[in-house]
Amino acid sequence: MTDTNRLYRRAIDRITGYAIYMLSVDGTVQSCNAGAIDDMGYSAEELIGRYFGLFYTPGEQRRGEPQRNLQIAREQGRFECESWRLCRDGSLFRASVVIDALHEEGKLIGFAQIIRDITHHYRRQQRIVEDRDLARQQLVESTALLDFMQVVVDNIPTRVIVEDRQSGEIVLNNYHQDSAAAGSDRPRLACRSARELLEPIRREHLDIDRTDTAASRDMRLAIKCDSRYMHLRYRTLTMMAGRSTTGYRLYLIDDITEEHEAQQTISHMAQHDAMTGLPNRKFFSERTASALALTDSRQQCVGMLLLDLDGFKSVNDVFGHQTGDELLRQMATRLSGELRSSEMLARIGGDEFALLIPSMETEETLHPLAERLIRTAAAPFHIGEHHIQSGISLGGALSSTDTNSFEQLLRRADLALYEAKRHGKGRFQPFHAELEHVARDRLQMEMELRHALANDELALLYQPLFDISGERMTGYEALMRWHHPTRGTVAPGEFIPAAESAGLARDIGAWAITQACHQASHWPAWLSVAVNLSPLQFGHHELIEDVRHALETTGLAPQRLELEVTERILLEGGRHNIELLQQLRALGVRLVLDDFGTGTSSLHYLRTFAFDRLKIDHSFINEVSESRETLAIVRAIAAMGHSLGMDIIAEGVERADQLPLLQKAGCSHLQGYLFGRPRPPQAALSLADAQDDPRHAAHGPEGASPPHSTP
Repeated sequence: MTDTNRLYRRAIDRITGYAIYMLSVDGTVQSCNAGAIDDMGYSAEELIGRYFGLFYTPGEQRRGEPQRNLQIAREQGRFECESWRLCRDGSLFRASVVIDALHEEGKLIGFAQIIRDITHHYRRQQRIVEDRDLARQQLVESTALLDFMQVVVDNIPTRVIVEDRQSGEIVLNNYHQDSAAAGSDRPRLACRSARELLEPIRREHLDIDRTDTAASRDMRLAIKCDSRYMHLRYRTLTMMAGRSTTGYRLYLIDDITEEHEAQQTISHMAQHDAMTGLPNRKFFSERTASALALTDSRQQCVGMLLLDLDGFKSVNDVFGHQTGDELLRQMATRLSGELRSSEMLARIGGDEFALLIPSMETEETLHPLAERLIRTAAAPFHIGEHHIQSGISLGGALSSTDTNSFEQLLRRADLALYEAKRHGKGRFQPFHAELEHVARDRLQMEMELRHALANDELALLYQPLFDISGERMTGYEALMRWHHPTRGTVAPGEFIPAAESAGLARDIGAWAITQACHQASHWPAWLSVAVNLSPLQFGHHELIEDVRHALETTGLAPQRLELEVTERILLEGGRHNIELLQQLRALGVRLVLDDFGTGTSSLHYLRTFAFDRLKIDHSFINEVSESRETLAIVRAIAAMGHSLGMDIIAEGVERADQLPLLQKAGCSHLQGYLFGRPRPPQAALSLADAQDDPRHAAHGPEGASPPHSTP
């Protein structure tokens, strides 16, 4: 159970006197609070999974009352009643029952049933009626009993007031000022005079006049004075004395402030996020729908910003979930401080927030607000002993004639957010129509990619890797291509993101490892093969099994397989991915840190995990001939790598003038167009076979680019 769920559970359990059940759509008990267990006598294990009709009496069950009540809640949104209910031991109690239908995005997801034991209150009301009848009989029989009856009524916990309908005279009032002065523990509401109490009831709540003939009324009212809430029962009484008739009004008043506050708490919890206190997705969608409904009557539109924390997963992995939760709370507080009262910030899931601007004229209004929020979120957060640098990316959208629902507006903001994060962090991207075309193309590519494996459309090309002399090939790097029937050859930079978003990263990655191992098993034994791993492959526990399976089925020696990972895998996965790397190392494969120098924590991860090889990013290699500073960086990286026992690979070597500089800088291996382009498996096999004779290694078969020449 997460901290958020535990906090929510603790809040529910603190509500005493109420049995709260969460029901499925068909009425099955899914969860309950401690009050439910105490009141009904069942354990949680006995309740969960059973139909809620077990609380009804056998007669009600035979009449189908549980199903009928649930149907009323389903159709009207709420069902309320007072009735008898069964405990586990067979005893009955009088209950106030409320069943609320729960919806999410317009779909019924279940019910919340709240049961309050009102047996004491019910019997108390019965006693009032019984006492009243007794008083009427005794009044006729003996006026001496009047004083006794007054004492009885005075001690009834419910406030009882009777007035003459004709004159308005108060003829019975069971609460007196002197009783309050004597230290009565009754609510302050009881200390007000009967006339003072009835005046706002008549003026604001009841249309009662001298000709009112209503038999009874039952309502819940708020008395603004003293900030109290009360439950009022109003009845008309008629008494016959000989031929004369006298009419009275009977008021029964209970203080229900605590009950009202409990209902308010439950309502607030249903609409707000327990961790941050912000409105939740359901409440946010309702407010957005209301704002959109108003746009029909004004010349303005509704704006929405979708916000996502940058690097939040790393915070959780490095510092723990408690720190991550506190970051969300502080971020919510900080962002809320930048908003106007009319704007609503909500947490709609995970580290994702949404902001509603209910009234605006143009898209330009979003830009300064978004930039202000980005600046605010970028300031360091102080959480315990940690100083955490976070940030947000934002996508924005405005309502229009074709965007008139919460779902449409949220989808457009989400497309804009996706585009913002695709181009980096700490950015704002407004929605534009082209993003929908891009999304459709991405979805189309995802669907086509699902068929690519089955249709043998994916293939591996192999680019040779040479030792520092540039004369001796030591292995290949496997590079994936997609031979699309209509798009032609698609590079991995175009389809790998689609594979990741479609959930195909694991399947495609496992296929690539197996194919590369199979091809390498036909090469000379000293040649290795390197395969790139996608960050999303590390999200699957099957990665270790995929590598083990590829080695076992192809018979390739583990030390001939090199797996290349980027710093993104280390940055986003934290401790979890380090543990996976250690498990891969245990299989005997070699591990390569690719694109070194482009991340933000390179040195930290070199200290955390010992890689076998380190690839200097091609952006540095491109500039070694023109920039002394870049060459100095390459030398420093090489020296550092060698001191840690790593091979240093210079990738992206394309010009002959780069070779002597890289040799002097301390690199141990070379890769790039200067030594050969990626080639299909058969051409790679031919060149590998030629390596049996080192004299042929520099020239290779037909179609190979010779070393030391520009391809």
